[in-house]
Amino acid sequence: MQRKLHRRRTGDTGPSGIKKNPGTRPFLQQPQTAVSKGGNAGESSLKLFFLDPEDYLFAKGYLVNIGYETDTLYPGVGEKMRIPGRFSVEIYHTFPFKTQVYQRGMEKLLQRAFLKENGDYIYEWNAIDQLVYLMIQSAYLYVTGHLQIRHLADLYVFYRKAAEEDQFQELENRLKEFKVNILAQKLLHLSYMWFGTREECASMETEEEELQVFDILEKNVFYGMTGKFGPETDEQALDLRSDILKEEERENRMEKRALFYRRLREFFSLVRRQLKELYDILYSR
Repeated sequence: MQRKLHRRRTGDTGPSGIKKNPGTRPFLQQPQTAVSKGGNAGESSLKLFFLDPEDYLFAKGYLVNIGYETDTLYPGVGEKMRIPGRFSVEIYHTFPFKTQVYQRGMEKLLQRAFLKENGDYIYEWNAIDQLVYLMIQSAYLYVTGHLQIRHLADLYVFYRKAAEEDQFQELENRLKEFKVNILAQKLLHLSYMWFGTREECASMETEEEELQVFDILEKNVFYGMTGKFGPETDEQALDLRSDILKEEERENRMEKRALFYRRLREFFSLVRRQLKELYDILYSR
């Protein structure tokens, strides 16, 4: 079975691919822009999703060989690797989304990727699916308090690109698969309020009560969903956060259960050793 590679470009791009040993399988590749803390265009980053654990280890080994070091660990899903002054690379062996709805949606999204012409097993999305990924990612990051300005900048840029294909009903249907279609549309609207031209902003009518919603949305982007600036009113955001918390609670229970059984095994192992020592002492006389 060959290793598939999926590619997505957002603005600044990293390298076109990672060199592969001919005997290995391709992987999923996803270049993505990055913005420095100062708000200027900074390093470009590259996201890689792998379908096989062996692919993940192969890519990590290759990156280490060319000088990359682990910068940030993403427990259970992957890590970010970096060379100072160069683009960073994020590698994942699991989709960085906890909920089952997102996992199923991502699987469907990847199934729609098509082989890039002369791409050497590089798969890519069309403009609509690129936008779908950006929108569902932004919704997830918003709910978890990790949404950054650069993510909204990507939304704005790719929405303009996708507008040329005029497939927005298809976009709406695919966002519904992730159950964040309304929340994602609000974040897209916010990106136009920040980055759109005067004409684009004027074309997006916003009622007075909606401005209050966007005001809370904007503050939550900067400070996280703390409730400090008003209660979150978007039902999809609340549902997604609830699903994530439930999954985290399930993971915590599994970790505690695993820890309990590990300690139990260690206890019985110690008892067996002590009994064996006692047996040897008694029968060696």
